[in-house]
Amino acid sequence: VVPVLYGLFGYAIPLLPVVPLATVRERALAVPARVMGAWTAPFAALAALQMRYGSEFLVAYAVCVALGLAALSRLLARRLGTLGSRAAVASVAALSLLPGVLVIHVPALRATAAALTSPAAPGDPALRLPVGSLVRFSQEVARVTPETGGYLDGSPAPAYGILVEPAIGHTLMHVARRPTPAGNFGRFVGERNYDATQRFYTAASEDEALAIVDALRSPYVVTSEVGPPGPGAKQILHDADGRAPDGSRWTRFRLVTEGPAGGRPLADLFGMPARPGLPPYKLFERVAGAVLEVPAPPQSRVTAQVVVRTPTDRRFVYRVEERAGADGLARLRIPYATQTQAPARPLGPWRVERPGSEPVEVRVSDSEVRDGAT
Repeated sequence: VVPVLYGLFGYAIPLLPVVPLATVRERALAVPARVMGAWTAPFAALAALQMRYGSEFLVAYAVCVALGLAALSRLLARRLGTLGSRAAVASVAALSLLPGVLVIHVPALRATAAALTSPAAPGDPALRLPVGSLVRFSQEVARVTPETGGYLDGSPAPAYGILVEPAIGHTLMHVARRPTPAGNFGRFVGERNYDATQRFYTAASEDEALAIVDALRSPYVVTSEVGPPGPGAKQILHDADGRAPDGSRWTRFRLVTEGPAGGRPLADLFGMPARPGLPPYKLFERVAGAVLEVPAPPQSRVTAQVVVRTPTDRRFVYRVEERAGADGLARLRIPYATQTQAPARPLGPWRVERPGSEPVEVRVSDSEVRDGAT
């Protein structure tokens, strides 16, 4: 992390408070040098302990690094001459800053250049940039979720939170005005919530994922291209719309909205190409799921399915399957209401099929899905 934030100069942070005292020789600048050293020391300590203080430290850091490079130039001038010493110091500075430039700035410049030089697409120009796409999605989250207190007035506790990958937490919080268990400050404002958030996206079972969102009081979950890779909730929800690797469905998370259509994922900033047909962001809601009790011969297979249409005009089939029990009933839990105003919704009623009978159409309301009605 240190080379990315400060370049290789980051390893000199513990020494920077003494640089003004050691390099300033003019008597008239002795007092300002002491003040600069005293100012730098606490911010250097904070930055070394918590990277969230990196921005506050940057002013003192920049001044002290400049003083140090100037002193190095004067020292080398005795052997290399003025031009030679300046060239040597400039080379040292450039090489020291190279890690951060390569990791952060080069991919960002490439992505920005590609967006700005590509043919102008009709519609919202903000969607041409990854950050603009995230802002537009955050505005959509605010539109489709209930208001919650505590944004400008800290006295009321928020009614609920929205679980997001920490890399986009600040944008969701400040644009959508919804609280998040973890954000861009990472572990430094709460290790327990941050670790729980990270565990959610790698959770292999729906029960584990449910336990985490319930403990964090976050019935809404945002998924995206960023965050921990590999199998788990992120892959099951964002990549597969709730389909687990074994073919079963998670039945207590329903897609509320996705997009923005034509937008670009934040992963573009890091040189990670977007996957075709996959929206940059999705918003899921944790629901109890309505339960369909379907009479059927014991041990026979019963299925229920709908076609869900999303705001990006994407369609996918959501299908659940259960075997009937010894009591002659199959119990199928379904997370999507057919009578709803949610942006992502079924195109028609649930189609229930069982052996020896004609398919049956079932309509389910929002309240039945949220409350777990049978």
